[in-house]
Amino acid sequence: MQSVPRTWSQRSDLTINDVAITQAVIGKLVTGVGYLSLTWSTVVLLGGFVSAVPINEFWFLTAISLVLAST
Repeated sequence: MQSVPRTWSQRSDLTINDVAITQAVIGKLVTGVGYLSLTWSTVVLLGGFVSAVPINEFWFLTAISLVLAST
């Protein structure tokens, strides 16, 4: 069976699809990491680890959590 050569439009369609899929996957990963970091910072701020966090890091963590929660 011979392979049919692809035309330029078919190649560009494949490239556009690959780019769209890549962007979707990266977007899902970034969203997941954002949720995980917000959850982690909430656990640290509200959980039992707050006594182990220095005051300077506590305020940085609070600011980061507020920024993540607002987006």
